[in-house]
Amino acid sequence: MPYGAPMDPTAYLRHVGLPAHGWTPTVAALRRLHRAHVDAIPFTSVTTALGRVPALDLPTLERRMVAERRGGYCLEHVTLFAAVLDALGFDPQVRLCRVGDPAEVDPDRPPTHLTVLAHPDDDPRRWMADVGFGVGVLGPVPVPASQGEGEPVRHGSWEHRADVLDEDHILLRERDSDAWRPLHTTFDVDVDDDAVGEANRWVALQPGSPFAGRLVAMHTTDDLRERLVGTRLERAPADGDPTTDELTPAAAVEALQRHFGVAVDDDDRTALEHVLEAGSVRA
Repeated sequence: MPYGAPMDPTAYLRHVGLPAHGWTPTVAALRRLHRAHVDAIPFTSVTTALGRVPALDLPTLERRMVAERRGGYCLEHVTLFAAVLDALGFDPQVRLCRVGDPAEVDPDRPPTHLTVLAHPDDDPRRWMADVGFGVGVLGPVPVPASQGEGEPVRHGSWEHRADVLDEDHILLRERDSDAWRPLHTTFDVDVDDDAVGEANRWVALQPGSPFAGRLVAMHTTDDLRERLVGTRLERAPADGDPTTDELTPAAAVEALQRHFGVAVDDDDRTALEHVLEAGSVRA
């Protein structure tokens, strides 16, 4: 399984503020797990901003994202969350995705996003649990059993739906005013460790990747999305005008820690400030 060997989810559940026992694989439980994860574990590209490829083995993910409160990006989030779902009986399937409108994305570009499909016992449909999409999918989205539009679901101010395009592709959409904006296309085929590892290396190192050499942190609440990109702090309310503040490198790292909840040690803090000052982290 691409999410690794079985894990004991006790420390994870304690970290996200949930009970360690008494779980059954239901839609309600999946919603609770999904929201607790995105609220408690930050989305950030600190590791790739420092020129490193994140390790995806479960012991490292548990240490970095739970014990050290470091956070991570999509491949880290989803690999960890899929292992939790597996331990709790949701029979998860990890899936690679290509971000953007499928009508506009270069078909030769490799998939760079990871999501997971869960199987609750009380619903015949699979549910997409996209805990690693940084701009904020706050809860799971049902996937139709056959080709066609999915059922829209709302979490806070944000509404999503998953459409089955054909037997191999699922399109996740977000409502934007009166239109449904495409977010990513999921390849509904099994993937192994090698495929996930290749995507991870591409996202971490490829110059065309949005996270290679680029400091990003994101957080979404019921009515607000916030994003730190380099030294630029962006805030986008669901019902208001977006704002942008330009920070100093030191203030950007401070915001990363205090505002987005990303724990970095003194060495990494210094390194991040240096690369921001040098301009080698793309804003």
